[in-house]
Amino acid sequence: MTPRTASNGFSLGWFAAWVLLLLALAPAAVAVEGKHTARLAAASDAELAAELASAESALMRFVIAEEMARRRAERFTHLWDSRMAATDFADRLGAGLVLARAGDERGLELVLTELAEATADVEALPKLGPPASVPPLEHKLHFQRSHHRRYLAALTLGLIGDARAVDPLIEGTRDPGLTYRAAMSLGEIGDRRAIPALREMARAIPKERHWAGWALAMLGERDGWDLLIDVATGSDLLWDQRRHAIVGLGELEDPIAVEPLARLLNDNEVHLRVAAARALGQIGDPAALPALRTALGDEEPAIFNREPTVAVAAAEAIRRIESPRGPLEGWSPPPGR
Repeated sequence: MTPRTASNGFSLGWFAAWVLLLLALAPAAVAVEGKHTARLAAASDAELAAELASAESALMRFVIAEEMARRRAERFTHLWDSRMAATDFADRLGAGLVLARAGDERGLELVLTELAEATADVEALPKLGPPASVPPLEHKLHFQRSHHRRYLAALTLGLIGDARAVDPLIEGTRDPGLTYRAAMSLGEIGDRRAIPALREMARAIPKERHWAGWALAMLGERDGWDLLIDVATGSDLLWDQRRHAIVGLGELEDPIAVEPLARLLNDNEVHLRVAAARALGQIGDPAALPALRTALGDEEPAIFNREPTVAVAAAEAIRRIESPRGPLEGWSPPPGR
């Protein structure tokens, strides 16, 4: 296969795509995807194909590709084969995901090529600076596009789950611009060859150590839990980084996190209290009930991501523990997914 090389041309026509990709690949991206996940999961194969045909954005088509890949992906490869050479990298990566999950070797090769090309572009651009013929804004957008392209490629490799992606993702754990997505994808792939690199990432880039911890915990390493709990309950990082660690503890659903999460229901930052309540509901251990019932009196509202008051989050967590019936309302995985 001769992979398609993305165009390096500059055009303000990319501006709308940048806005969309910035939304998609920042922490708020989870809400963007979550808005469509349940509807797509309930759709028939024919309805999914119709969604793909009518989707106006490449990002939405990638979300549809995720759902198709969760099913028997070979049923959808005919819809994606032509998109391997699409102009937008999100379309190409969606094609790579579906094809790879269907067992087509071209899919993994395409995604690995996208990651390698985007990484080379990111490494080259700062050295070159904006060419005299290119306005600074267009140069900046091109640089951002390269970052977003490799981020989505690393995410796609985690979704594919092929161990042949481990080595390039290990390289990503050494790159401050890609560390957290590379770490999460390594955790999703589950190959223990990644353990030394993840531990080194936690040591060398301490502000990203919770992502290394998440991956190590996914790989069954107890020091991964220690890293997540350290960030969640510590004070050396910003509250949003601590919140990521709390969400990770909930996603991993191990009762070892119940006691530190229960203590976080008394944290000064309301968003951390909301996140801790939700994480306790996700874990589902009755040992959390006394702390959650106390939190029912906490009516302070959170202001970001349309989150509820602590009391509402605690009530939903109690309901989940006492009569589990599906995911927490409004719950979302760590950002990027």
